[in-house]
Amino acid sequence: YFVTLLHTATLLCEILLGSWLTLDEWFNLSQ
Repeated sequence: YFVTLLHTATLLCEILLGSWLTLDEWFNLSQ
């Protein structure tokens, strides 16, 4: 159970980081 929870948290972190990088790239392009 703990391993599954950790895996889910890792996936969420990757998604959040991916979204942040995408927003950062969009912000740089919009300037």
